[in-house]
Amino acid sequence: MTWRLATCLFLVAACDVPTPPSPSGGVPDLAEAEPGPCGRGFSVVESDYQSVNVALLGLEGTVLTDSLASSRVLAGGAGVSLSGDVVLPTDGAAGPLLPLIDRAASASRVLWLSLATGALSRSVDVSTGFPSNPHDFLGISPTKGYVARFGHNRDPDRERFDHGSDLLVVDPSSGRLLDSIDLRGALGKDRDLHLPRPDKLVMVGRFVYVLLGTLPLSGFTSTAASRIAMLDTETDSLQDVLVLEGLRGCSGMALSPAGDALAVFCSALSDSNGNSQPGFSGVGLVELTPAPRLARVLAAGAWGGAPVGSSGAYAGDRTLLLTTFGRFSALGEAEAQDALWALDVESGRARELLKSDGVPFTLGSVACAPACGQCVVADAERQGGLVHHYQLDADGNVLSHATIKVESRFGLPPRDVGRF
Repeated sequence: MTWRLATCLFLVAACDVPTPPSPSGGVPDLAEAEPGPCGRGFSVVESDYQSVNVALLGLEGTVLTDSLASSRVLAGGAGVSLSGDVVLPTDGAAGPLLPLIDRAASASRVLWLSLATGALSRSVDVSTGFPSNPHDFLGISPTKGYVARFGHNRDPDRERFDHGSDLLVVDPSSGRLLDSIDLRGALGKDRDLHLPRPDKLVMVGRFVYVLLGTLPLSGFTSTAASRIAMLDTETDSLQDVLVLEGLRGCSGMALSPAGDALAVFCSALSDSNGNSQPGFSGVGLVELTPAPRLARVLAAGAWGGAPVGSSGAYAGDRTLLLTTFGRFSALGEAEAQDALWALDVESGRARELLKSDGVPFTLGSVACAPACGQCVVADAERQGGLVHHYQLDADGNVLSHATIKVESRFGLPPRDVGRF
């Protein structure tokens, strides 16, 4: 947590946060359109960790709506519709609804907004009596979905499915909770001292690949290798486990354009200032067939040793865009900046494209439409917050770079980006 975020959270009651203006509406022309190979556009979540605004961009960076929906923060910090901690699923939205993950400790849930109107269409409470901290949602079918619950309940067995650090199986159409998939079996000999801490979800065919942070029972400094659990969606059963040897603290995962490989992003952070275990940070390249296999690890030395960020995306068949974390001193002063890199997965060479604007931990997530070479990156600091839009060629060379001020009515900084 950065010093700015910590200060704002500490002074919530004193922050003068005006009621935001009304949302500007949806995109009815695109809501029912087929996504096609490039998708329809990019979704953006802006947040100051008290209130949230959700906007939509076209593939080439045009603002389609500066506010599909927003929260309203009242005196005392109570959110009417959304909390201040909302993120987007890894998988892009293909239909008329945009799923969001609200990680609020008071009401962890997955909800769906109408792309046509911005109205709340449905919501599923996934807290089951404790702050479950959902990190991802994946729709398997109209009546089945997986929720990766990062949170762990230290006082379980008070209601159904309340252990946490699991996959919660839900019915999005009814809001019913169907089952909980226990992932501790994927930890092998490490299960007595560690928790799975599921994070990102990717589906290929009938199988879902679950990224497990594999963190200690107490604390968040990784001491064991992260893993990928392979599940059969027809039986909800564990089929295979890949130990990501040499990689710790993995929290991001991206599917290759061909659908036959995963890139895994591992920070190995050891504290909230940005210090890490540098020998365990890097990008893991995982081949999926015939079984998951760690084909290669690109170590952090390729980009100067900075710990890998929690987000990245394929910009093309051989190019990854990824972020690296900056660092604060013990006194809260910036010692290193975040950076955005274009990484050639074949040669292992990385080119720096961008640095954060004076404050670490302000470059946010990355999303790409690789079939069109279009990518966006959230930047919470520069000019009060904006989105970078990149167009790249097949070799990962930047053809154009533009900055987009998504909106000025709310004045919220972009944190997360996704696809729809």
